[in-house]
Amino acid sequence: MKSWSACLAGLFTVAAVPSQGAADSPLLVYIEERDPYFSMDQGRLGGLVGKPAREALERAGIAYRVETVPFQRHMTLIARNLVYGCAPGRFHTAEREAVGKYSAPLFRDGPLVLLVSRNGKPVPATLEATLKQADLRLLAQEGYSYGAEADALLMQHGARLKREPYTNRALARQVAENIVDGYFLFLEEAQAMIRALGETNLRIHSFTDAPPVTVRYLYCSKQVPDTLLNRINQQLKLP
Repeated sequence: MKSWSACLAGLFTVAAVPSQGAADSPLLVYIEERDPYFSMDQGRLGGLVGKPAREALERAGIAYRVETVPFQRHMTLIARNLVYGCAPGRFHTAEREAVGKYSAPLFRDGPLVLLVSRNGKPVPATLEATLKQADLRLLAQEGYSYGAEADALLMQHGARLKREPYTNRALARQVAENIVDGYFLFLEEAQAMIRALGETNLRIHSFTDAPPVTVRYLYCSKQVPDTLLNRINQQLKLP
């Protein structure tokens, strides 16, 4: 996985923009459409993560505008404090917190799973054994985090783990076509990929040692004042 600092330094060249505040512009809400987490339906933000973010902003009475921008680009904009905006659904890392702000918890993921083919190679019961099995062709999405504990395991044992920047549907198709043996993602996303592709050849493989479920947050630039973030936090309903 590329480091966050590397993303900041080299992935995108971003022109500086003037600082804007709540007084003269809506809060920019950055997403990358990704089933089942984010979708746009007739201009309204939806999805497992997008909908609770929208509802919290609306209950708090905060004017906002949704911008569909590639993940790495909008995270760079936020981390460099070039925008008055937030990205919903981001995991907490110390590196990100050093250059931005987090809301209260927004969404809790299901466990990390492996999307596999029904006629594919056998997969061990544990994540650690799976990552160590030399003949398995394993895939993850480039630039995405799976939570701190899962990222550490993937980094430690995933020397053969292939990372690609394509959409989750494109990566899931590689499994269905037996180009790779498994694709790491969270349970809700795996279920969505099977529905979206209509693939009877795909199944979900669960791990007995899956890391604890992860929590997602709104991740905001430092232009977003604490008073506004507190208003959002008061409206977040995650139990």
